[in-house]
Amino acid sequence: WYRVEKKKLLILTMKMIIWMKMKTQKKEDPEQEEVVYETKEEAKIAFKQLLKDKGVPSTSTWEQAMKQISSDKRYNAIPKLNEKKQAFNAYKTQKAKEEKEEERQAAKEAKEQLYEYLITHPHMNSNMLYRKAHELLESHKEWTVVPERDRKDVFEDALFFIGKKEKKEEAELRIKQKEELAILLED
Repeated sequence: WYRVEKKKLLILTMKMIIWMKMKTQKKEDPEQEEVVYETKEEAKIAFKQLLKDKGVPSTSTWEQAMKQISSDKRYNAIPKLNEKKQAFNAYKTQKAKEEKEEERQAAKEAKEQLYEYLITHPHMNSNMLYRKAHELLESHKEWTVVPERDRKDVFEDALFFIGKKEKKEEAELRIKQKEELAILLED
């Protein structure tokens, strides 16, 4: 029991020493001077910018964010803790929306790249089966980056386009062959 209490006291003493050093360093550092904001809105903006600058993700908890931001002078832009937490939660909501939009945009671009890749791939034709295409393309980045359910949809769209293209090429070839045959018969 005595050793456990002694360890706890030692840890508490070390934390106190570190806290005192941080406090004196803040006073000595001219960059860490308090900044006063004109309005609460400016203070919230500064606080949210601090979160953004430190790269706090939308999945962070308040405690995790505190570790990243508490040493910055903008942390004190909002004086009340509950207002800081409100601003933090608003930031998390906005950040989550931005991250979701970025993911959606990246997925859309990946599907477009896969579509272009499929319609220009030399081994693709309108009769190819999905599993055959999977065997052929499973090592290609364009194929693997798209989730399977989306990949199947893109594959079907590409096959439809390739089928239309093949029919058009066949029709053009038939017309060309008829013209050549007509020229041969005239001679």
